[in-house]
Amino acid sequence: MRGMWVGAVLMLGGMLIGFAFASKVDAMADAKWWDLMTAFGTVGAVAWAVLATFRVEARQHKEARARAQLASVSLFAKLSSSAAFVEAHHKVWIKNEFSALLDQGYRLKCRDHFQSVVNSIARDDVLAMHVAPGNCAKHLTRGLATLELLVEVLAFEVPPEKRAATVRLLGTVAVDFTTVRQICKKEGAW
Repeated sequence: MRGMWVGAVLMLGGMLIGFAFASKVDAMADAKWWDLMTAFGTVGAVAWAVLATFRVEARQHKEARARAQLASVSLFAKLSSSAAFVEAHHKVWIKNEFSALLDQGYRLKCRDHFQSVVNSIARDDVLAMHVAPGNCAKHLTRGLATLELLVEVLAFEVPPEKRAATVRLLGTVAVDFTTVRQICKKEGAW
């Protein structure tokens, strides 16, 4: 509040000095006091608008970072178990040379668990991560989208020519989730 009063006093003082200067110098002898006040008012209004916009932007960015840090705590916990589950199935699929994908019961169990992973992560948490460093939102979105694609793929028997690609998709999810976990783990540093 005190800063506002100081600013107002300085502005009025500047206008008075400017008017006195404008009326005493021959180059601006035709200047009227209302012309000068209009010019100062315009400049003041523009300066205030720019300053107010920067203040609002700074506050919104600070709030977005706070939301992202809260979301990162939640995501770290959710992705810890999910990443371990995805990595375990990825290893099983590779070790058995994709034969695990032929077992309908196992395949549907994986599908249900992958769907529960996708459903457990709130959309607001994903959106909040857009200010996190390291392309966190990109990795998280890509991992979830790939996992959703796998959910659809696992609803049916995977043809032999698509099994390698399916395993690569699961590997991509594991890498993306691990990257997001690492970024979320360091949330205090950003």
